[in-house]
Amino acid sequence: MPIQTIKAKRLASDALRCLLVFLLAFSLTFYAQGAAFAEGESDGGSSTEQPSNPDPAPEPDPNPTPQPPTQSVEGISLFYETPYVGNGWKIASNSWENTPETHGQLTKKGESLQFKVQLVWNDGSTSWAGDTGHMTSWSISDPAIAHVSTSGQVTALANGTVTLTATCDGITTSYIIDVSGQNNELYVESIVICDENGEPYTEAGARLYNTNQTLQLVACVTVANPADGTTTDYLTSNGLLSQQTNGAIADLSWSVDDSTFGYVEPTTGLYRPAEEANVWVSATSTAGIGGATVTGKVCVSTAAEEKPDPVARPQDSLTVKVVWEEAPDKVVSEKTFSRAEVEAMGMVEQTYTVIGSANRFATVSGRGVLLSTVLEAAGANLDGIKEFRFVTADTPVGSSDFGTAVSYNMLFGSIRYYFPQYDAGGNVQGGIPVSPMLAVQSNFRWYKYGDSIDPDYSDMNDNACFRLLFGATGSGQVTSNAQVYWINTIKVVLAGAPPVQPKIGTNNTGDGTGQGGNGGGEGGGDGGSTGTDVGDATGLGGGSAAISDGGGGTTGGSWQVYQVMNPNPSDVDTIDFENPFAPFVIPFAVGTAAAGGVQMGVRYRRQKLPLR
Repeated sequence: MPIQTIKAKRLASDALRCLLVFLLAFSLTFYAQGAAFAEGESDGGSSTEQPSNPDPAPEPDPNPTPQPPTQSVEGISLFYETPYVGNGWKIASNSWENTPETHGQLTKKGESLQFKVQLVWNDGSTSWAGDTGHMTSWSISDPAIAHVSTSGQVTALANGTVTLTATCDGITTSYIIDVSGQNNELYVESIVICDENGEPYTEAGARLYNTNQTLQLVACVTVANPADGTTTDYLTSNGLLSQQTNGAIADLSWSVDDSTFGYVEPTTGLYRPAEEANVWVSATSTAGIGGATVTGKVCVSTAAEEKPDPVARPQDSLTVKVVWEEAPDKVVSEKTFSRAEVEAMGMVEQTYTVIGSANRFATVSGRGVLLSTVLEAAGANLDGIKEFRFVTADTPVGSSDFGTAVSYNMLFGSIRYYFPQYDAGGNVQGGIPVSPMLAVQSNFRWYKYGDSIDPDYSDMNDNACFRLLFGATGSGQVTSNAQVYWINTIKVVLAGAPPVQPKIGTNNTGDGTGQGGNGGGEGGGDGGSTGTDVGDATGLGGGSAAISDGGGGTTGGSWQVYQVMNPNPSDVDTIDFENPFAPFVIPFAVGTAAAGGVQMGVRYRRQKLPLR
């Protein structure tokens, strides 16, 4: 082949390679520009240069926090309340299966069933709709047969079959209820206890004055007829209830709350007391609506003394006397206050719990003055008091000096309370300490089931002025008989006897000491020709002796009395001697006692005449 031909072929091959390299470079450049243009468009139409060192992509979290799945209600279930199954609720239907367990039944007059909805969540868990704030709407297919409340309680009205529907979170479930036993069946609406004339007893109850009396109680029974909406009152004094209703209503059953204190005939209501006490007598029927028990009751009080109507004798003044236990006629001090003066001592308001017999209790709200304040105003200190005797306007004739006795320990020896939560079960939790009061106004309320036991200062009167009020203890100690009222006199009784008094004589002299004796000598003294007789100067041989330290002069009445107290060293008080002869008399007495062989120490104390 010629050399020119070979050179031509090489030139053509080289040219082809150059063309391919040029095309490849051009393609790469065009692609890069297109990508940059596209990125600029995505940023709002302007292209930007890429940073020379772009930030690296974030590393993935090796332990990511799991996110809870979204919870939603998948279905609802309907339950009704029953005391016989598990936690008290039994399933009625399952909406997501839409298969009611069985028909519900209401078979007693006015019987009710309480329903509620349970939510079934998409994760299989459940919760009550009311606990999670999900509202349920209720409806009944025939409101004439049964009524459903906004809380899901279904009450029977007439015989028939109804469908209960519950809707929650847009999901609906239903339940069929068969209602029977409703039409034309009489039922007992209420029972009120009356006297034998058919007059209802008031809150004060019935009264007997000795255990030989009997009391015929009568019940007024109100019977309702749902067929026509009428009611009829039947008195058991007109015959047995079953006879009067042609067998539609069974006879009542009479009972007492404590058979220790009395007995009542179970069918006739004739009551016989066994002791002087307060007893609740009840008449009961099981023919109430829906088979409910209906009860009427009255408190029968048996006591020997009769108090008049409380409005008759409120007191306008109050006297405080201090006397000795062994000398009640000897008045240490006495002071009388008007009602206005008592009120000016400082009025307070307090509420008290009062315990009666047979587990009864009362709540008393009072406005008055604390007993301790009245005693202080009268100059009577609480030291040395044994008891109080409260004399009232109705204290029986012949016992006006006695009154109702209440011990010091009952009023001041222990803490007493008002129990805001006290109920028929004797719940004594959360007691509030209260102090004894003389109430000017008060409100005494015996507890009846369902009554409030809260303080009530708005409904008080002064009919019982002055009334003694003090609280209860958790032991159940009966205090109702000591809540006396119409008090006009308080006798403060000091323990023991009054002190030994000096004998006032004339022209008597002695040799200064008496001779022997159990509890005192025969005595004498250097009182002067017209001084005081210093009798019972010293006792030899034990017991106690009195020593008089006297002074001379015409009157000689300024000497004071001292006692030698051998048995009880704790009774010793400091002696302030006023008798100028005391430094000689007392050492001589001690020496004489020692010489007589008295082994116990001789101690002196000043005899206290007034209250401290």
